[in-house]
Order: sequence, then structure tokens, then C-alpha cells
Amino acid sequence: MKTAYRHIVLWSAAVVLLSLLAWVPSAPAQPPDPSKIDKVKKVQDKHTDALLALPDVVGTATGLDANGQPVVKVFVKKAGVAGIPAKLDDVSAVVEVTGEIVARLEPERPAPLGSSSGSERLKKIRKKWYCTGGTLGARVTDNSYWYALSNNHVYALENAGIVGDLILQPARIDMTKQACGSDQEIGDAVIGNLSAFVPITFKRTAKNEVDAALALIQNGSTLPTALVANRSLSYRLSTETTPPALTMKVKKHGRTTGLTKGTVEGVNVTVLVRYDSGVARFINQVQITGSDDSSFSDAGDSGSLIVTDTGASVNQLEKAVALLFAGSNTTTFGNPIDKVLTLLGVVIDGKPPAEAP
Repeated sequence: MKTAYRHIVLWSAAVVLLSLLAWVPSAPAQPPDPSKIDKVKKVQDKHTDALLALPDVVGTATGLDANGQPVVKVFVKKAGVAGIPAKLDDVSAVVEVTGEIVARLEPERPAPLGSSSGSERLKKIRKKWYCTGGTLGARVTDNSYWYALSNNHVYALENAGIVGDLILQPARIDMTKQACGSDQEIGDAVIGNLSAFVPITFKRTAKNEVDAALALIQNGSTLPTALVANRSLSYRLSTETTPPALTMKVKKHGRTTGLTKGTVEGVNVTVLVRYDSGVARFINQVQITGSDDSSFSDAGDSGSLIVTDTGASVNQLEKAVALLFAGSNTTTFGNPIDKVLTLLGVVIDGKPPAEAP
């Protein structure tokens, strides 16, 4: 879980989630034969349940080794986990130490995509109340209304939210006049109301596919279609999406780490994610690592939209790839965006305000 927290009477990182900093060998420029990838996915799926039953194994994925060959990646909390074979059937297994995977101002108008956002509600953790904050990922539409897209654990607080809850930008954790914000700050920060979320099943055997939620925007003009960073244009979103693929270059803009770039290092990921409500198993996820020995995300970046990185100018339309939701000391995970949009019944909105619903 990649949400940031602040105790209502203490400072902001009382329940700070794990930072995502690591160096991972760079992937080759060209992906391998898709038929080989499909073969490895089948082997991975066959052995995932047995691998996750081993102590300190937290996930699996299909990825590439240092020579660009498809392998089954096995994510572990620490080095030296026993019982992981060197080969699964005839496919090599590569162990990757990720650590535990955890779910990861003055109001600006239009509210910048990729900026601080969250629920009005406080969250009780171990008998203390906290305010939380994640990232406003994108503007989406069902062709009747506009919505802000983020995670369930950002907008609906791990299934605890109620439809109609106020959604804020910035989040209460980033308000300054008093701990978790004054009444005036909260009122000024309202951008909409919790509209829908996909429930998370907190079981180690669950088949969760997304951690996602929508906020119905009160005024469509409060959200741009372009990503605005530091009051300047970072990139524009295409209405088209694209599925994640190994070696794909991507980027995102999040509340905590801003604009970062990375590479898709794992697909078909099955991973156990720790939330405050318990451990949830996710399937069919995507793994991203930061470029050039840098962090791709950190606590508070949950809800960021992961998009293609074409390396072109800011006027280039980038396609959505995934919705960032979790990570560890070394890596980041996202929900493939097509599954997110399908389950919520929306599409990426690329129309200017005058043409939008």
C-alpha cells in the first residue's frame, strides 16, 4: 500500500510505508519471442500457489534474466529463503529480494493530475486516528460524468469509505494550518465525492485484480486532461491505453516523488500485499523498477497513473499502462489499466472541458 499517513496530533510519517529504492539490471532493448513469454507464464501460474506457501515468499512474476531470457521471478522478503528450486519444470527461477510489499499546500485549480489527493475521513490504526494521502491519477468518464481515478485504499480507505464521502485535493496529510487540516482548508480542498470502488478481499488466497476507486467531480473544469506538474505541462494523456509488456519504458507523476521513469520488469505478477486491514493477494499485476538507479515511487504515490514514456516532447500523447498501488524497498507494482477501467465502467477522458460531458 503506497498511501502516506499523518497522526492527527503528531507528525506526518507515523505510519510511513516502505520506500522504493533499488538498483535492478537494465532490461534488453527488445522483448523476447511472445510465445516464450506465454510458456513461462503458464509455468509461473502452475507453481505460484506452492511458492507462496513458502515462508517469506511474497510474489511471482514472468520476467527476464540478465541475458534477456524469460524466467520466473520469485519475490522474497529477505535473502536465503529455503525451498525455492533453481528451475520450475524447464524454466529458470530467479529470486528477487523485494522486502515486504505494502499498499503505496494550497489547493490548485485545475487540480493537477499526479498530485496529492485523498478522503475526508480519518483512519483509526491501533487506537489512534490518522489522516492519509495518495495521488490523483487521471480524469476519466462514463460519457455522462467526469471522475477522478485513484486507489480504493486512497479514496475508500480499504473498503471503509461510504459513497458520497468528500474527496480532497490536496489530501489532509498535506494541509498545514493544523494537523490534518483546518475546517477551511478541508472545505477549500473538496473536488468531488466518492462514487464507486472495487472491493478488496483481504485473503492470501484471494484473486484481487485492482485496487481502484472513483470520485465524481463536482465541477469538470477542476480537473485537466494534461498532467500538470509544478504549474507546467509534463505530458498529455491519450484516450488510448496499452497493455504492459516486458522492457516497456514508462513514467508516472505522484504526490511524493513527482515525475519518475522506469521499466516494466515483470508481467503476470502474483503478489501478497500488506494493508492495514490485512494481507491481500493480487493476480495479473505489473512490476516496474526505476531508471538509472533511482526510485520509481514511494509512500503517497498510490493512485499514480503509469504511462508510456516515448521520450518525445511534452505535446506527445502518452498512453495509460497501469495504476500504481503498491511497492517495497526495491520495486513498484501496478494494476493493468484496462482491467481498472473495465471494472469501473469508465474510459480515459481526453476532451477539453468545453467538449466534455
